[in-house]
Amino acid sequence: MYASTAMQIRLALSVVDRGLDVNEKLTVARRADESMSHVVLRVLSYCLFYRDDPPQCLKFALGPADRDGPDLWAHDLVGGPIEWIVCGEPDAEELTHVLRHQRQAAVRVLFGSDLERESFFHHVRSLRRRVMGLGAVDFREVDATLVETLAAREEERQRWAVTLVEDHLYVDADGVSADCEVLRPAIPTDLVDGRGR
Repeated sequence: MYASTAMQIRLALSVVDRGLDVNEKLTVARRADESMSHVVLRVLSYCLFYRDDPPQCLKFALGPADRDGPDLWAHDLVGGPIEWIVCGEPDAEELTHVLRHQRQAAVRVLFGSDLERESFFHHVRSLRRRVMGLGAVDFREVDATLVETLAAREEERQRWAVTLVEDHLYVDADGVSADCEVLRPAIPTDLVDGRGR
């Protein structure tokens, strides 16, 4: 078990393309070993991949993300994961395990910088075996400057207004504003297994 501090974020989320306007109070358990940058990525992931179909809503997992649990997830009616989201740079071997054993789940990764993306694909190349199913992973990337700007504030209670228009993200966190394009990085062709899944 990981010691944690409960952070409360009052979230006003607008996803223009989906016609969503959501107001929620999020409770995010920030682990003692977790950077504020990682907390920011988890909240941004909640916004980017928001599910509004109870009881299969997106939830913050207990973490840290590994082969047995992600940063966020959603479950079907019988408890099987249908969304598996990892924030930051995943461990390449652990992601391989997830792709092998959670085939029913949509696996998503949100990088917080281009360095995390490049490092991850470098580690994938170093594995002895090709990662089967990598082509089916939904990779997204936000700008490191946006993450750093939002992570500079560590108050346990915050108000966020988040607007997503197409692939552009606008965030106001208690008057601190930042925005960036949400990238969908392509998987290097030498790493795709040719079967998509």
